[in-house]
Amino acid sequence: MTTGEGLQGDVLGGLEGLGYLAVLGMVALSAKSKISTGSGLPAGPGGVVGASEGLAFLGLLGFAAFAFHS
Repeated sequence: MTTGEGLQGDVLGGLEGLGYLAVLGMVALSAKSKISTGSGLPAGPGGVVGASEGLAFLGLLGFAAFAFHS
């Protein structure tokens, strides 16, 4: 495997794609909440939703840093 190929196989490649969609969905939902209410998503039971929101933003930041570095 070389850099940029992604996960190999139908199942792993599909799961990778779903992971990207989940991150983008969480970021979009959080941004919508921030715009309409002035705050992010509620913490949820045990802080799971809040933690997921934070991890989604870190994932997006990591992707952007990797994709746009020189």
